[in-house]
Amino acid sequence: MTGTNVASPLLALGEQASSMTVADLPPKARSAVDDAVRCSLLCIGLGALVEREMAPGLAESSSGAPTVGDVFSVMRAALFEGTLGGAADLDPLDLGPAHLALPATLAACLAAKRWGGDDGTVLDAAIAGMEVGARLRRSLTGVRPGAGFHSVSTFGLFAAAAAVARVLRLSPTAFANAIGIALTRAAGLSLNNASTRIGLTHFGWAAAHGLEAGWLAGEGVDASLDVKSAFDVLFAGSTVDFAILEPNRSHLLASAPIVFKHYPCNIYLNLIARALKDHAGTGIDSIKVVMPSIPHLDQPDPKDVRQARNSAQAVAAIAALYPATYRSYTKQFLDASAKGGWRDLMSAVAVEQDATRATGLERAVIDIEASRGRHVVVSESHRMAELTPWSRAHAEQLIGDLGPDRWVAAVYENGYLEAHDFVAGFLVSHDA
Repeated sequence: MTGTNVASPLLALGEQASSMTVADLPPKARSAVDDAVRCSLLCIGLGALVEREMAPGLAESSSGAPTVGDVFSVMRAALFEGTLGGAADLDPLDLGPAHLALPATLAACLAAKRWGGDDGTVLDAAIAGMEVGARLRRSLTGVRPGAGFHSVSTFGLFAAAAAVARVLRLSPTAFANAIGIALTRAAGLSLNNASTRIGLTHFGWAAAHGLEAGWLAGEGVDASLDVKSAFDVLFAGSTVDFAILEPNRSHLLASAPIVFKHYPCNIYLNLIARALKDHAGTGIDSIKVVMPSIPHLDQPDPKDVRQARNSAQAVAAIAALYPATYRSYTKQFLDASAKGGWRDLMSAVAVEQDATRATGLERAVIDIEASRGRHVVVSESHRMAELTPWSRAHAEQLIGDLGPDRWVAAVYENGYLEAHDFVAGFLVSHDA
């Protein structure tokens, strides 16, 4: 098949990323990527265990992740697991933010099982995928959170396609073509990213279409590599600078840290949860939040738990009342505690969105002030860069009481493919 392949920065990107290995990264970056992979696997497990209501009909139809079979059955598994992994609301991001790790990790695991590969294959593929997604994300300026197309449906998809291309050991040209094919699958309106359940399927489709793109590229199918024209459509009005895609550039993952959610809510709102975590249940009765202007996070009346996790008012109320554990953000808990609890405190949360503040995760700052009566008990300013990787100890504290005994340990103590098998098994071995 013949596409319209013009001279493209994707060729340079394919040349560099197709040979990336873990050895290309310094130890700190290697550790961060390992944490991102394991965190992504934890998200899949959490979604399958406690978030099935977020994706009705998916878990019930799944027979688990296949180790062999046709490509479309593998894509089906990616759709199920990616959607439920997104529902966990703990996926690690890069500084874009771009939701790279979850779709890249899932696609790499499923591709390694379908076409052959070990844990080293998965890690190198995840690195290549995140590098590609991050570079393409950084080539754009002027993209604001909540505008245009959802980042996981675009950059997360490109990361997944690159991860699969790396598993398949495609040539640099075929590797670039996998990204070109992914460009034609990009979709997912950003207006659906925060407050709707359909937005969770963006994670699943990113992994599934990434698998498809890598497979098709390996079969010789091609597509246009004119990434500039594609970006002009997907991100109209943004400035594009493809110099970052040039060969021999230092790897982004070596210098740009991945930002990790520590609590199951929108990445920006994690700073509110962090500021209030040591004051839960102490009688806070008023809260003021000053944050960058991100309109979809100002939701004074969230309709359901999905919206509550993306409402600055709701997250402030939840964090002020309940322990800083995953259970405090689940549908069952919040439904039971709505009356006389977090919904009542929401009316005492004032949110100010400051249009002069930077929205990018590198520089975004949020101020939180909380009072009990006339006494201010919290007055803090937090930066997004504080959200560093979390240890196994944090994982145990946050989610260790959910699911079978020692399941978190299983993710940390085993290899990636074994850990993936373990959490994918929750799709069929546990009741919703």
